[in-house]
Formats: sequence, structure tokens, C-alpha cells
Amino acid sequence: MIDIIVSPAVAEEKLRFQENAPKYFKVSTYSKEGIQASLPLAEMRQTTGFNQEIASDAFKGMKRLVNWYLEKSSLSAMAG
Repeated sequence: MIDIIVSPAVAEEKLRFQENAPKYFKVSTYSKEGIQASLPLAEMRQTTGFNQEIASDAFKGMKRLVNWYLEKSSLSAMAG
């Protein structure tokens, strides 16, 4: 999994994560004060060594998480 974490997170931020995350993201609490959105991916620590396809998928997933977060943040700023 790869994660994007906000900690500490105010109640409004937690609600935005829970309401706006795509269905394929897993949203959960992080520590006592935070929230995280996770995207499932294949294991990066391969016993057979570096796998370019898995690494590529991981970077695409990171980009997807960051773009979602930035889009969600800009929409929140426009509404507030």
C-alpha cells in the first residue's frame, strides 16, 4: 500500500477524506489525530530484486493519491 497522511487532521479534513475518496482508496484513521488514504499495490520489496513494472505502478499510484489530495484541497478552498 501507499498512503497519503494528514496528521494532525481537523474534523473537516477527516470528513473530506471519508466523503471524497474514490472507492478503491482505503480511508482510515492514522494514530490518534490523523487520517490517511491508502491505495493497494503489489509488494515493493521483491525477493527477486527490483521489478520495473511494480515500481512504475507505485509511482503512478503516488501520483494518483497526490492529484486526488490536491484536487480535493482546491475544491475545499473554493467552497470555504
